[in-house]
Amino acid sequence: MQDTVKISDIAADLGYEGKEIVVKALELGIGVKNATSRVSVEDAEAIFEYTKKQPKNQLQKKPPPKLLLKKPAKKVSQKQHKKQSQKQLPKKLPLKQLRKKAQKKLQNKKNQVLKKNSQHKKRALQVLI
Repeated sequence: MQDTVKISDIAADLGYEGKEIVVKALELGIGVKNATSRVSVEDAEAIFEYTKKQPKNQLQKKPPPKLLLKKPAKKVSQKQHKKQSQKQLPKKLPLKQLRKKAQKKLQNKKNQVLKKNSQHKKRALQVLI
């Protein structure tokens, strides 16, 4: 004995597509997600009766979601375009400044390594003495 019925089975019995029956079920307030969803026998009977009462071509199609619609591009003057592009992009440093920064970082790393090495040498000398 089966307690649930697939939406696709109801659609096949009525000669509808699964999507159409899903819409009908949602109109009745029955929470289904797709044609493979299952409903109770009582809900299936309600969908069956509701669908039989309405003509087949009376399916209400919903408009596509607004998120998927593309808005037409706004015309932007050259001045506005320059302002927008300047705001969006980070400031680029001249090549000389970039080189100086890279050299400073490299020098700092060298100094750190030298400090560590000198500390190790001092310790080694203290052990020997």
